[in-house]
Amino acid sequence: MYCSHCGTKNQEDDRFCVKCGKPLTESGAVENKAVIHSVDKPGQKKRSWSFIGLLILILLVAASVFAIYKIWQPLFETIRGDTKSTPSTLPESFVWSQFEEMALLDSVGYSQVISPDGNSLAYQLGNYQIALWDTSSKQVSRVLEGHTDVIISMRFSPDGRSLASSAYDWSVILWDLQDGSIIHKWDIGDLCGVHFLDGGETLVTDCFETRSLYYWDTKSGEKKLDYFGWLTKSANIEFSPLDNALLQYGFATTYVNIYDRDYVNELGTASFDLSAEVVSAAFLPDGMNYVAAFFDGKVGIWNINSDDPIWQK
Repeated sequence: MYCSHCGTKNQEDDRFCVKCGKPLTESGAVENKAVIHSVDKPGQKKRSWSFIGLLILILLVAASVFAIYKIWQPLFETIRGDTKSTPSTLPESFVWSQFEEMALLDSVGYSQVISPDGNSLAYQLGNYQIALWDTSSKQVSRVLEGHTDVIISMRFSPDGRSLASSAYDWSVILWDLQDGSIIHKWDIGDLCGVHFLDGGETLVTDCFETRSLYYWDTKSGEKKLDYFGWLTKSANIEFSPLDNALLQYGFATTYVNIYDRDYVNELGTASFDLSAEVVSAAFLPDGMNYVAAFFDGKVGIWNINSDDPIWQK
């Protein structure tokens, strides 16, 4: 039996403990399990609680590090220059697959333009043809044939039923998109940009070499107006969305000129100090104001009836 005082094992017939000398009676003796329980169990509990505490501490530290990283991640990416655009930042109508498929169609020329309703995209095919690509079906819906050289400029009419194009063959063609036929073809003998006015009833061609504007009746094909040799050299032309004015700026010019839509009366001039060339200019959607940017980094907004900017930076 075991001594209840020191836990020493004794013989069955011993009356006193051989180690501590205490009497071994039935009340003073205990079973082996009881001794082990009273001596070893407290140590085991202490070791178990220490392991659980260490595990909890490790989990808390890991969670804290992860939380700090997620909070400061945008700052880290900005510092490293890792900021990237994701599809979620694109307009909802943007579909990557459409543009991937278009890239496989054929060699695209210099000019591409999308219809006002967004349902068609016009671009040049390899042999100076114009392809109409349906953005819904993602297929070429029609091919227009008539030019004999590289396409320079294209523009849909406001109702989307016709398309005007110009090319290095020095011609301008007005196409009927219902059947792909040619409505009118003008052999102008110059390189031109194309613009629609009056809801598509007038087509304006601005010509590079002759620095001229021609106004054409899209129904009869007859010339309405022409201003020969008036444009600034290498002029860039844009008409107001309201068809009430046009702007022009040219190569190495330091100002933007504003005229009425028929190029008769000058309405205003946009410039700062005439020391920097114009980089670009465009009308705002309201049709009454326009923005111009200059090579020295200055940008301003002007009203079509004033030479003083209403905003500048």
